[in-house]
Amino acid sequence: MVIRRLEGKFSYVSLSPTGVGRIPEIIGVYETMEYKYTKLLSNKLVNEQKEILNDMVDVIKDNE
Repeated sequence: MVIRRLEGKFSYVSLSPTGVGRIPEIIGVYETMEYKYTKLLSNKLVNEQKEILNDMVDVIKDNE
């Protein structure tokens, strides 16, 4: 589902066509997980975790 490309000392990871096709499934799994842990944890903690994950996604996108 991912492609790893090496250029010198750098390693780049991106989605393969199969990975891109599975994005809706991944989003669904993420939303289910978010719902379940929201029930267990406080909303404040969930929102903090969501911000961290979104920041991680932004960093990955910026490095593509």
